[in-house]
Amino acid sequence: MLKSNSMHCRGKLFGFTTGFVGVFSTPNQAGLGARTHERCRALLLGPRARSRSRVWIRVQAMDSPGETIEDTQGPRKKPGEQGIFPVVAPREDIGRYFVGERRILDERTARYPLRSTLEEVLAGITTALALLPAAASCALATGVTPLAGLISTGVLCAITAALGGRPGMISGTSAALIILQAPLLQQHGAAAVAVAVVLSGVLQILFGYYRLGKFVRLISYPTFLGFIGGIAVLTTLSQGYAFQVPPGMASNAGSIWLQGVMLRTAVVVALLAAGAAHVWPLIINRLERHGPDNARSWRHRLARVLRWLPSPLAGVLVASIYAEVTQAPVRRLGDFLRDSLATSSAVGLSWAALPTSPLVWLAIVRVAFGLALIGLLESLLTMTFIDEVTESRGSTRRECLAVGVGNVVAGIFGGIGGCGLLGQSLLNTKSGGRGRLSGLTAALCLLLLARHPSGLLIRIPVPAIASLMVLAALGSFEWASFRLFRAIPLADSLTIAGVALVTVATRNVALSVLSGVVFSALVFAYKASRRIASHAFISTEEKTRGWRGYRIEGPLFFGTAEQFGRLFDPARDRAEGHQHVIIDFSGSRIWDATALEALDSLARQYKNNGIRLHLCGLSRDSARLLREARAYIDESMTNESALYLYERVAADYPSNDSAEVEHELFAKRESGESA
Repeated sequence: MLKSNSMHCRGKLFGFTTGFVGVFSTPNQAGLGARTHERCRALLLGPRARSRSRVWIRVQAMDSPGETIEDTQGPRKKPGEQGIFPVVAPREDIGRYFVGERRILDERTARYPLRSTLEEVLAGITTALALLPAAASCALATGVTPLAGLISTGVLCAITAALGGRPGMISGTSAALIILQAPLLQQHGAAAVAVAVVLSGVLQILFGYYRLGKFVRLISYPTFLGFIGGIAVLTTLSQGYAFQVPPGMASNAGSIWLQGVMLRTAVVVALLAAGAAHVWPLIINRLERHGPDNARSWRHRLARVLRWLPSPLAGVLVASIYAEVTQAPVRRLGDFLRDSLATSSAVGLSWAALPTSPLVWLAIVRVAFGLALIGLLESLLTMTFIDEVTESRGSTRRECLAVGVGNVVAGIFGGIGGCGLLGQSLLNTKSGGRGRLSGLTAALCLLLLARHPSGLLIRIPVPAIASLMVLAALGSFEWASFRLFRAIPLADSLTIAGVALVTVATRNVALSVLSGVVFSALVFAYKASRRIASHAFISTEEKTRGWRGYRIEGPLFFGTAEQFGRLFDPARDRAEGHQHVIIDFSGSRIWDATALEALDSLARQYKNNGIRLHLCGLSRDSARLLREARAYIDESMTNESALYLYERVAADYPSNDSAEVEHELFAKRESGESA
């Protein structure tokens, strides 16, 4: 039975049996009484609802073959069908709705029931465990203290969770920014890095204010797939810290990797955590499906309790219990914090430490532009991926503003800034964190662990956390792209592979994405340049003798300008006695200045041969472009679209492909105007 868990209608919280199925199905299907069913339906869709707004409801596959669900905007859904269906509901009643185990969130009026709140909190705790090693590792790689990395991640995560345009998305220190921050730190110190982070935040705020984030749509899907694949590989490779020798511990033969019993124990703990996280939802589904039909049976009750715990957190708990019971010699989270924070001190940006040299400020500004660009690219691409996972749409403008504010605050605290994190964001959503509460919880837990590393959390094995990040990275990788290689064009396959390789090799997100965009643009220009052609016709009527016409097919831009010029021969037209040449642009568009230059050159050639050039069938944009450039092009080129507008007579001659019909149309239009 497809059931809903909770629904909020006009401020009144109904029970777990009342939901969208109770509104859009019969009382018998939802297990509701007739009065409760009608009351809920009247409150949600009744005549008192004045302001209405469309809500997209995700419906899972129905178990029983006889079940159906009906909404107000579409046909009845078949058994086993799943997807997103529109439902109209009052705007003031839109909140958090549950259909099965999937939820839809309207952020303007979102409300958190008990179960949702617990899911968000547990997801935030799980994400904080994954954020902590990543933040400390990025800080050490940059050259600052780990405490600065933890505070930067906590501040940025809290601000983007509260103000960002993608609820459920996690932000923090990123390895993609190290390539710019580390050289600046070595040359000019930590204060220069903090100033660069503040300036990058200001630039990101400006990008968001002027809505420049919308240009992310120019990134092609193959480029996006390559970016996701590259980040997945980098995330997997970055988890090697869990299997390295801790600082201060002697190693055999000077190796940085664990050996012997410690290596085997770390691998066992990692595999145990990954396996438990993978089979946890399978155990719950088995308890629900193979238990008695009675919903009050112990199997259903146990499954209901176990479902409250996210599968990644369940994997961590199982691995932690194993490590405690067996007293396994494995590195714990407390050991990692103690090693990382042993030399850390208070952080903060001091005005006395600000640089005074103009050359230093020039280097800071250059790095700030790079940080702003890389941070926004990674954040917006991560937001796009989370949009696909949650099947909802975030706000690029709000995300740019939130990331900018977070970097400004993090820089003031002496941090290294950051951006959206793909692996941690996917781990958060897979753990059940789809709202803002999960990000705020993760930030709070991270800051508490940074300042007060105590409690049960410090007993968690580090390899268990690393295995969860590997699972998240493998989940983010688009495995279907391998099957697409045989079906998609070769250029798209090269784009996917090239962007992924550049991302892994350089760790420069801006460079990899820019290379993918440029390559995709060149491929598009090359394909479009091969699509321009002309169809010539000559009028044989007495009144229109001396006219020659061309109909252009395909866009006219910098890629087709040279080929466009080769379609015409003014000397031949003069030798054949033509005095007027008309070009029909009804199947073409004029795009850029190169196209205008090609038309101007063609008009001058015809003018030198004593032939007048006419244009017709221009689109509104093409006509405006010509009109604005009239002072810079040859005056002998005229746009007599009112005299030669083929669109008006195309309906009378639907089969105007042959030269005879074209001659007839041309003569008919000429004779009509003369009369």
